[in-house]
Amino acid sequence: MVTNPLGLPPSVSAGLRSLDFSQMHHYSHPAELPGLMDMLALHSGVPKESIMLTAGADQAIELALTHILAKGHSLGILTPTFSRFEIVGRELCCANIQLFESLADAPSDCKAIVLCTPNNPTGNEIPIASIEHLIRSQPKTFFLIDSVLSSFGTQDTSTMVNKFPNVAVLKSLSKSFGLADFRVGWIESQEHNIAAFSKGISPFRVAGISQMAALFALRDKGHLPDTLSFLEHEFDRIQSALGEGLVRGSNVPFFLFKTENPQETREWLLEEHEISVVDSTNFTGSKEGFLRIAIGMEGQNDAAIAALSELKTSNTSARPSSAK
Repeated sequence: MVTNPLGLPPSVSAGLRSLDFSQMHHYSHPAELPGLMDMLALHSGVPKESIMLTAGADQAIELALTHILAKGHSLGILTPTFSRFEIVGRELCCANIQLFESLADAPSDCKAIVLCTPNNPTGNEIPIASIEHLIRSQPKTFFLIDSVLSSFGTQDTSTMVNKFPNVAVLKSLSKSFGLADFRVGWIESQEHNIAAFSKGISPFRVAGISQMAALFALRDKGHLPDTLSFLEHEFDRIQSALGEGLVRGSNVPFFLFKTENPQETREWLLEEHEISVVDSTNFTGSKEGFLRIAIGMEGQNDAAIAALSELKTSNTSARPSSAK
């Protein structure tokens, strides 16, 4: 799974050790930690009333889509992208799924449209000006912007929350600060949307200790810059060693390795080298064959370089193709 290769900020472990656990048999009150909400508002530049905590981005997807969509509605999804949107739209909302490959092809008859920037799996960013143009052209469509990887990009879609009543931005700390198992995500949208998303939902969505971990993480001002610097350096090293065949948009913690046989190549890497990767069949709308490979620590990257170099020089049927 893709996450921060440097792991948790040191401030999280230190902060959690300092906590008084004697009152943790009680429910948190209030359910959303005020200090964290203030920090998230400052972090994103939106009012704290425009933020709703969720158990990771997965719950944010479920809450938003199940409140927006009803049976028979259409959900547009820009592809390739994370498959969870299609699963929730189809299985939980009974919506009709319309996949499209560019903003110019965005359907005009959808109740909601999903855009992911930076994209998972490509890492590419959609210019905010292009997104805003589409939003203005479809005022009756609700736009769900997956920005879980925004900390690794060059722009912040949160700026659209204050501008448009039909926009929700989804974020989390799972990848940027390595808090994957703490399950801290959130939805940013105008206050009336947050009220609608909260309707009928338990206020106790994110455990108090997870919220404290998030607060400690956000107070660490050096961890994210250190992460971005590390990712840039390591990818440059990987690319220099492997040459052609790698694809990576923005400074995300992964890269794509093109191959004609992604499933076979994934199995070979796991069985022969104990390297776990994700193949392109896991991403909605993917047409090209590739592996999504996480950037790890130096030793892990060395192992990946060795294995992928072996693939590129072997005669196995899982041999990757050259980049186009």
